[in-house]
This record gives sequence, structure tokens and C-alpha cells, in this order.
Amino acid sequence: MNKSQKYLKSILVKKDKYLIFTRKIWFWIIFIILKPFFFFISINAGHRKIKQKVSKNDLRDIVKKTLEKTSNKTFAIISVSQAFYILVSFIPILTLITILLLFLSKIVPSFVHNGKEWKFYDFIISEVLNKFIPGIQQSISFINNVTSKSMTNIAFLALLGSSFLIGANGYSRFINYYSLSYNHTDPINFWILKLKSFLIIIGIVIITTIFIYLSSLLFFVFKYWSLFFKSSILFYNIFFYFSSFVLLLLFFFVSSFLLLKYLPSFKLNRKWITPGVWIMMSSNTVFTFLFSLLVLNGWINYDKFGSTSTFLYLSTFSLYISQFYHFSIITNYSYSQKFFRKTYVSKWYAKFQKSYLSF
Repeated sequence: MNKSQKYLKSILVKKDKYLIFTRKIWFWIIFIILKPFFFFISINAGHRKIKQKVSKNDLRDIVKKTLEKTSNKTFAIISVSQAFYILVSFIPILTLITILLLFLSKIVPSFVHNGKEWKFYDFIISEVLNKFIPGIQQSISFINNVTSKSMTNIAFLALLGSSFLIGANGYSRFINYYSLSYNHTDPINFWILKLKSFLIIIGIVIITTIFIYLSSLLFFVFKYWSLFFKSSILFYNIFFYFSSFVLLLLFFFVSSFLLLKYLPSFKLNRKWITPGVWIMMSSNTVFTFLFSLLVLNGWINYDKFGSTSTFLYLSTFSLYISQFYHFSIITNYSYSQKFFRKTYVSKWYAKFQKSYLSF
């Protein structure tokens, strides 16, 4: 064996070792996330007469089958491309959310303490969102001029519309990927697919706006109470982050359930998607909460980047959630195949098919 062959062989061996190591890391990440979930539930599958706990071997089989399906190059390409579409969709989503919050915040009266006026909308942006999305204050400064008719805002509206279309196209691809992951080959009508993608973005905007508004209202009332009763800043921060963690769990549980339940073009029972909901809820909450703490303590300094920090954060977050969304889908498939059913029934709009199922 000559030197070039030895060198090539060493590269391939190192690559194989890296892939094996990566798979082991992902195996234990998914296994550790799912272990508490399966500890609290019992399965009454078709071949089991009584409810039983999921064994450790069953859990290992589910995770292994998930990794087998997600270890190919196609999965990596799909997850990265989907992350791009998620990132682009954040432009119309964040814009619509901030506009809705601007108008809804007028319902809540402001208050004055030590000569400083506390407005609810400013509180939402600076005291709540800015702790979870770095640079958000600079990124949405255009809201102050949203009613003007300058060419700048016309250009922005064009950007908003194009990003909305690109984001909707990304969710269309995500729906198709969902079908392919479950080996569900019934075609989806083109216009229904596009309409569903638009409704997904609108649904994300509505649910997120309601969540941010109600959560911020809770913190605003507590801020008022802590200022007038001279409570310590430490006490307020403890309340804020403890409540935020619980609220994030609730938000990601609801949003993950709705996405995994209603995104596909075929019917899924609630109990078939519970592992994926658990994965998405746990992983997204941990990322959002820990990242916020790192920024708060100065371990990650985004201030020097200004509004660009919002893009840097959202790009990282998009790639992260795209990866775990796909893991959740494949885990649900492996879980339902093992315990429940092998085929899936199309939803009511399947009668409007004869379109395409391409990715």
C-alpha cells in the first residue's frame, strides 16, 4: 500500500470514528430526553392486553431506529435547508407580532414611579423580549415610523411580503417532508398545501402574540408591585426567570403539539406524537432559557453587534429547532410503528388531491 492509499485510509477511518462518536452523542441526548417521559406513561398497544411501562430496550430500539433514519446525508441537507426557511419566516412573524403588541399594549395603562413613566409596550420590548432575543430593541425600531409612506417602508413591505412567501414555501416543504418521513405517499393539492402553509405562519403569529402579551402583563403587574413596595431587584429577577421557565414549557408544549398534530396531511392520534412533543418542548425550553441566562450574566455579549445580534441569535435558534423538529418527527414515526400502527389515513382534504408530492 503506497503513501497516498494509507493517507486516504486514515482519513476514512477518522471520518468513520467521527460519525460513530456523533451518533453516540445524539443517541444519549435523545435517550436522556425521552427517559423521563416514558417513566411516567404506560403503553396499551394493540398486541398488549394490559398497560405496561416502556422498557429500556424498547426505548433503545426507538432511538436507534430514529438515528438510522437521521444519519444519512439527506437528513442533514433537509434540516439545514429547513433552518433557512424558518429563519426567513421570522421576518414576517416578528414584524406582525410587534405590530399586534403595539396596538394591544394600548389597552394597559402606564404608570409613573420616581419620575419615570413605565409604558407597557416599551416594557414588553426592553424588559421581556430583549432578555430572550438579543438586539430586538434596535431591530424593531422601524415600528415608530410604520405609518409613514416613505420609500424605505415601501421597500420594507416588499421584503416582508417576499419573506412571507419564502417562509410559507418552506413550511410547504416541511409538510411534504413529514409525509415522506412516515412513508405516506398520498399527494397533496398544491393550493391546499400553500393555504395550509400560510395558515401555519398566521397561527404562529397569533399564538405567540397571545403568549407574549399575557406573560408580559404578568411581569408588568409584578414590576409595578415590586417598585411601589420597594422589593429587591434580586427578588424580581428570581420571580421573572422562574415564571419564564414555566411559561416557556407551557408555550413550547402547546406549539409543539399543534405543529406535530396538524402539520401533516394525514391523521395522527394524540398519543402517537407525545414523544416528539416532549423532545421539542424540552430542547427548545432549555435552549431559550439557558441562552437568556448566558446573555444576562455577560458570558455571551451581543451588545457590540447591535441589531445584527438578532440575526445571529435567530440563525442559531433556527438551525437548532430545525434539527430537533426533524428528530421529533422521526421519533414519533419509530414510536408509532413499534407500538400502534403501520399505515396512516389521509385527512379530509385528500379528496382535492391530484397535485404533487415532491421535495
